[in-house]
Amino acid sequence: MSTAVKEKKAIGVLPYKWLGGKRWALKFVQPLWNWYRESTDDPVYQDLTVGGGALPLLLGVEDAELSDASAHLIASWKWLKRSGVTSIDFRNTSDEYYQMRTEYNRLFKLFGYSYDGSESQRRALGEMFWHLNRSSRSGIWRVNRSDEFNVPFGDRKKLSEPDLQSIRQAIQGWKFQ
Repeated sequence: MSTAVKEKKAIGVLPYKWLGGKRWALKFVQPLWNWYRESTDDPVYQDLTVGGGALPLLLGVEDAELSDASAHLIASWKWLKRSGVTSIDFRNTSDEYYQMRTEYNRLFKLFGYSYDGSESQRRALGEMFWHLNRSSRSGIWRVNRSDEFNVPFGDRKKLSEPDLQSIRQAIQGWKFQ
């Protein structure tokens, strides 16, 4: 059994749904990553478009330097690395989704890309991003010219729940920029 299959079972559901996911590339990247890991003393995985994190998570990467064009996404990855605990009781209804989307956009305007503010405010933004990402239509994250998230509510009846604490442990050696 390959490492990727073992990691996939260990991780289960990935933390973010992201358009243009790279899970399909795993069979091509796995042999290259194995070679690199074995031929380097301190292998560091680098990715400028981490998105939902399929490749580094399924490859079992311990040390990584990751970024993405979406500062919203990177800020939520940082939240997941710091705590990965959701305290929001989210019922996945249209009304709750739109209320959360409005509150997310309000808080984001206040604190911006750096997610400045108190730890509780950063945690709230990270959690809201995670919930909105999982319950938006097709897992799309899109912002308008005012940098407001504007994707409509998805119609999934049941959301798959990733094991955030296992993922949090797996990404402790990752750096997000």
